[in-house]
Formats: sequence, C-alpha cells, structure tokens
Amino acid sequence: MTLLLSGCGLAFLGASSPETGAITLTPDNRTANPAAPAQVGTAGYSATEGAVVVVIGDSISTGYQTSVEDSWPNLLMQDFDRAGFPVTVVNAAENGAGYLVPGGEGMTFEEQARSSVPPDADVVLVYGSENDIGEDVAQISSKVEAISAAVRELAPEAKVVFVGPASYDPDVDPDLTAIRDQIAQGAESAGAAFVDPIQEQWIMGDREDLIGPDGDHPSVAGHVYLSQKFETIVAPLLGVAVPTP
Repeated sequence: MTLLLSGCGLAFLGASSPETGAITLTPDNRTANPAAPAQVGTAGYSATEGAVVVVIGDSISTGYQTSVEDSWPNLLMQDFDRAGFPVTVVNAAENGAGYLVPGGEGMTFEEQARSSVPPDADVVLVYGSENDIGEDVAQISSKVEAISAAVRELAPEAKVVFVGPASYDPDVDPDLTAIRDQIAQGAESAGAAFVDPIQEQWIMGDREDLIGPDGDHPSVAGHVYLSQKFETIVAPLLGVAVPTP
C-alpha cells in the first residue's frame, strides 16, 4: 500500500532516528550540483556522524535559473545544520532528466539513483518530472518500481519518497496528471511513500512570487518554499523536529 504523505500525514510513517555510523561528506565534498551538474557518486565519502539525503530529480532541483547556493536541496541542508542536526544532501539531479528521458549528463532518474545512492543513505527523494511529457508515460510506474528496488539494493535502510510533479495552475495539464498517476501507481506497487504536490497545491496561486522569469523554474523565494516543503517530509523520517526558518 502506498504511504501517501500530505500535510500532517507524515505521522503515518512513524519516526525513526538515524543509526549511528550514517555517513556524511567531508567539507570539501559537501556541495550541491551546479546548474549543469556533474554526477555525484559514492567516492569521496568519509564515515562521520550525521544523516545523508539523496535528491534524484530534474532542473527544478539543480538551481537552474538561480544558483546552486539558492537551490532547495542546498537550503534544506543548511537549515538542518543550523538546527543542530547535520545532514548532507547528495544532489544527483540533472537538468532535463525524467523517469524516461536522460538529463544533461545522460542519466534518467533510475541511473541517477544507481550512480549516487551510498550504502548508508537515510532518505532518497525522487522529485518530478514534467520532462516526461510526450513520452510513453505508461512506462513510468515500472521505472518507479525499478528505482525503489535499486535503492533497497544499494541502501537497505534508506526510506524512499516519490514526489510527483507540481502544477502551478489550478487547471492542471492532463499530461501532468497522467505522470502523477503513474508515479503513484508505481509507488503503491513498490510499497513506497508518495507525495502529491498537485493535490497539495504546491505553488498554486503563488506563481508570480515563487516561479522565475522563465515561467517554469523556481525563483529564489520558490526554492525557499520548496526547501520548507521537503523539510516537513524529511524531518519525521529522520526522527527530528522540522527546522525553524
């Protein structure tokens, strides 16, 4: 059964503290990907105390049109650190990527996961993607299942959360709905958690403030907004309080 996360629904997952021995990155390696990111693999890790969150996704997560520093994965990491709970975010997202289409570095979501999830990952977030519009979206559910299986193989203790694409307008594009439904179906089959930004109305009504001039990618304020959304997802999975802004 899918673990549907919405609002306070995170309580359904329970709270589990990260095990000691979780890995984090050394300061030299502890960076998010650039706007046209190179892949982040598992090389270069050093075993220290902390938690590891892996982000699989597209240009909504790379800082495209803003900067790496302003990207929501980087802000999420900083907010947890300021709250006294060190978290490393391994940002494997690529511009243009999706479940079915490869990104700028040639990897689909599944390939990002296989190349970037370390054995002691605590949480893996898979976010998107509208980039699959125009493809045979009926294949997405099987890709979700494959990603879930790959994460279980690479990091048996990791919690996987699939987050569907967001719609900025209340009149939702049927193509986005079809992608969302396939992700939900795959998550249900895999017994994985699923978050539905369309149902939760992420960004809807705030497009002018939260989306940049290109009409598609988050503004600086939009990345702050997304970091707060993902903090409410990640914190209960790590057994900690949501960081205070």
